[in-house]
Order: sequence, then C-alpha cells, then structure tokens
Amino acid sequence: MALHPLVRRIGGFAAVPFVGAITPLLLLPVIARVTSVEGWAAVALGQSVGAVAMIVVTFGWNLSGPSRTAQADDDGRRALYREALASRLAAFVVVLPVEAVVAAFLAPEGFRTVAVLMALAVSATGLSPAWYAIGSGQARTLLIYDALPRVAAAVVGAPLLVLGAPLVTYPILLLAASLGTTAVHARKTLGPPSVPGARRAMRTVADRATLRILVPDAASEIASGSYSAGAVALVGLGTGVRELAVFAAGDRLFRLSLYAISSLCNALQGWVAEPVDRATSRHRFRTSLTLHSTVGVVGALLIVGAGPWASGVVFGADLAVDLPTAAGFAVAFLMISLETSVGRHYLIPRGYRRTYLAAVTSAVVVGVPALVGFAHLAGAPGGAWAVAAAEGTICLVVLAAAITVARRALELEPAR
Repeated sequence: MALHPLVRRIGGFAAVPFVGAITPLLLLPVIARVTSVEGWAAVALGQSVGAVAMIVVTFGWNLSGPSRTAQADDDGRRALYREALASRLAAFVVVLPVEAVVAAFLAPEGFRTVAVLMALAVSATGLSPAWYAIGSGQARTLLIYDALPRVAAAVVGAPLLVLGAPLVTYPILLLAASLGTTAVHARKTLGPPSVPGARRAMRTVADRATLRILVPDAASEIASGSYSAGAVALVGLGTGVRELAVFAAGDRLFRLSLYAISSLCNALQGWVAEPVDRATSRHRFRTSLTLHSTVGVVGALLIVGAGPWASGVVFGADLAVDLPTAAGFAVAFLMISLETSVGRHYLIPRGYRRTYLAAVTSAVVVGVPALVGFAHLAGAPGGAWAVAAAEGTICLVVLAAAITVARRALELEPAR
C-alpha cells in the first residue's frame, strides 16, 4: 500500500535529524571519558559559544528561507541561495574573531585552544544549505551536505581520541568537513565562483527591501540564540565548574532531543507555506499543531522518565542529571514544540516576522538573567528551569499573537 505523501515527507526529513542526533552519541561519551571535567567543560563552552555565533552566521535564513524557497521557481531559488551564501559568509568573517575571544575568556585554564576551535567549528555549520534543502523538499541534500559531514567528523574523531590524539582533533575535523561540504554544494548549485556574481549577490543583500526581510529574521534568531544556544556559557557565569559540567551534560541530551521537533518542523515547513487556498492552509496548520503537540507531550514524559538514567549511561555517573533538572528540560521541550508550530508554521508564513521577533526578545529578557541567577542559586536544576521559563515566555507570546491574527482574519472574511 502506498504511503500518504505527508507521511513520506515526514519520514524522509526525520531520518536526517536522526543521523544528526546519534552522531554526538558516538563522540561525546568518548570526550567525557578521555579528558578531565575541565576538558569536558571547555568542549561544552566552545559548543555553546559557537552555537550562538552559528545563529549570527545563518543571518535569519533558517527562519524564513524555507518558506521563501518553497514559494519560488528554480531561478528564484538559485537567486535566494546566492544571496544567502553572500550574506552568511560576510557574517562568518565578522563573528569569527568575536567568538574566539569569548570562548578563550570563558574556557578553563589549559583548554582555551580547544574551546576556541570548537566554537569556530560549530559556527561554520551555519553555512550549511540545510534551509535551502528544507524549502525545496530535498531530504537527500539535507542528509549529504548537513548531517553526513558531522557524522564523518565524529566517526573519524572518536577512535583517534581513544588512541590518544589531542582533544583539538575533533573540532579541526568538524571545521574542515563543514567548510568543504559548503564549498562543494555552492559550486554544484551556482557553478564556479565569479566576482561579478558575488557583487550582484551583495548588492541584492544590501537592498533595502531585502534587508526588511533579513534583519528581523536575523534579530529573532540571534535573540533566541543568546539564551538557548548560549545557555551553557551563561550558566558558567553563575555557578562552578562541577555544576556547569552536569548542566552541560543535561543540556546536550536536551539539545539532542530537540531533533525530534526540528525534523517535524523541517518536514512541514515547506508544506505549510505552499501557496494553497485558505481552507487547505488552515487544515495544514491544524495538522502541524496536532503533531507538534503530540511530540511535545511524549518527549517531555521521556525526558523526565529516562533523562537521569540516560545521562548517567552516556556521560558517566559523575555527570548524571537529577530529576529536578530533567523536569526543567522536559517543560522546555514541550514549550519549544508548541511555539515552533505556531511561530514557524503560522506567524512567519503570514508575514508576522516582527511579532515573532518580539516573542523571542521577551524570552531574552527572562532567559538571560534567569540562567545566570537561577544557576547561582540552584546549580544545574536552576539552569534547566531558567531554560523552561524562557521557552515558556516565547510560547505564551506567540500563542497570544496567533489568536489575535486568527480573530482578525475571521473578521475580515466575507459573510456566507
């Protein structure tokens, strides 16, 4: 019996995040066991700083890029990709020295080089064509040019670390894989690089109409990243190395669990944004919200039930999280799943980018001080519940905005 097209679409995009999710499980337990607590903390801090920098590098294309790609023809898609590559390369050059200084400042003594290289490697993944593959419905491209490079770096790096290679081996491999695959995909999609083509792309990016789209999207992504991707770094400002290491272990498993949400979001984002009649659009959003709600509840229960055990198995007993920490991450998971559907599948496709920016900005106001303050008061559990408070803030704001938008649309509809 033939599978429903939506089921095939979700299955194809779910496979890619699954590959990305299991990759750290090949490597992070090795890192946790071949180095000291300080070394593990340096890797985690580098990943956290790099993740924030990566969001700057993406320059908002992950937010509305898939929707814009889904609505464009082949020529329009190539033009979008050319603009995106130009803007993201410029952002990467600008952010590189900043993230290096921040990672070196936060890292434990003796592990600064590891933290800096880890930050650079993670930020380079922001050049990935993942958003383009999502918008054009190309799960295979997402696998080849986004997930497999990370798998290759982990598969090669893990045995080398076990055999005694220095800790910097893994970030160097990841950096090379990210830059290499980005270059290959760009050449395949756009042809050989040319100076006139690059100049045209930069002029388009600098155009005022383009900036009106990109700047709010980039601001939204950067704002949310300042507390979510940067959570480990912020907790490090409020607590000691031991509590930071435990929080980092829990946060790493939590971030891995978010692949379930991102895979569903990726599968549905282009589908929901396709130009269809109003009734079909509503049906597709309701489907999105139902699926995301189910994933959110099931995932939250799994985090509470299996989180302490799983963290002990993966990272060792010294880095196992307790139940209060797991519960905080569980609530955050549910909130993220709900706001992902409402924000990315309802507000963004309808042009409410500034509303979404307001939502994530409000979460920054809550999340940044909470991560430092709660961690200072309660260690790892405090950090987890600070993440839940920030994500809950986003969820409440986008739900309120979506209800307002829906009511306004109903009022404008002609009477039947």
